Amino acid sequence: MSHDDFESERSRVERVLEILEHGADRLDSRAHVPLMVLKDAVAFVQTSENAAHDAVQSDDSEPVLSACIAQHKAARGPLAVMGEALGSLERGDASAAARFARAAREYVELRRTHLRLDDRLFARAPKARRAHDHSIPSVEHLETADASRLYDRLVEAAAILDVGVATAFSRRHARRGMR
Repeated sequence: MSHDDFESERSRVERVLEILEHGADRLDSRAHVPLMVLKDAVAFVQTSENAAHDAVQSDDSEPVLSACIAQHKAARGPLAVMGEALGSLERGDASAAARFARAAREYVELRRTHLRLDDRLFARAPKARRAHDHSIPSVEHLETADASRLYDRLVEAAAILDVGVATAFSRRHARRGMR
């Protein structure tokens, strides 16, 4: 995986983490957050976690990659709580908003810790290996068209609704020079 691909994937994940964090803040203040935005954010990070976990499981020989596996497993707890809380919110249980917000913050903290580990892993990879390395975990090479559309829809909806993103244009529009 190239450094550019790694940075692109990281940028997408960080943007979704911002949406989750902002959504949690709004839920705590009893402000409205559309369930669709929260569901899309959880679906995106769930897909990202599953793909990254699968990628690092193929090579757990290095201690750093073993740590990655442990972090992906730890993320399953808050993701499950967020999923359960979303179901409860859909059924009208307003108390689930606080559970979702706590789990979202826990997940965001875990994922940011993991991103820092990824940074150290990438920085330590020999330069010759970096240009053609596919062992550095990421979702980029596993991203499906559905995941890409989910991300675009999430970012655009969050921007329109002012939920944690600064632009109403997705990465696809940005590539076309539309700002």
